[in-house]
Amino acid sequence: MIMKSYQYTPLSSWLGNADVLYLDARVLWLQISGMGGGLILMWLAIEQLMKTVVFQERLKNGDSKKSNMDEVLIELTSWGKKIGHSFKANRAALYKSHPEIFTAEEEIILQSVYDHFEARYVDNQSRSIEIKALKVLDEVYFRLRDLMSEDIPMSHMDMIDSHRHSQIYRMADYTKFAFIDNPHFHGRANYRT
Repeated sequence: MIMKSYQYTPLSSWLGNADVLYLDARVLWLQISGMGGGLILMWLAIEQLMKTVVFQERLKNGDSKKSNMDEVLIELTSWGKKIGHSFKANRAALYKSHPEIFTAEEEIILQSVYDHFEARYVDNQSRSIEIKALKVLDEVYFRLRDLMSEDIPMSHMDMIDSHRHSQIYRMADYTKFAFIDNPHFHGRANYRT
């Protein structure tokens, strides 16, 4: 089934929010506070993107009977709340349409990042994750982004990618953290430079 034109903007909103969380996570991880705060934001970015992929599939399948953009946005929020935050619940929702999206190693890392997120206020113990996990999280993030429809308007990572080599356009300094030491960084295919 083909999505209706008014359904793309709510998905764009969710994708844009995931991109902002991802960029903020990388800034924290690489520049400011190391892995702690960055891991929390990285989980939120990946969770948001997993849900966005799930929502896109549900909209394509005709699961929504809403007739305008505002109603669809409210419905997506409702669907997101039903899925919740846990990695297992988000993975289960995503696996309905993309059953082999993660490797076993990626699942272990994603569960570890979720555990760090879950323990952020509840648990006063030291937690750690290997620094190489950032590369895995980068790869997972951009693999999920590649599942997003080209019909969804340009989002933050697409914009950064399309302008990062331009001499005319000056990006904010913090946007460089999206692609510094990130071999997986790229915009969606229709926006790539």
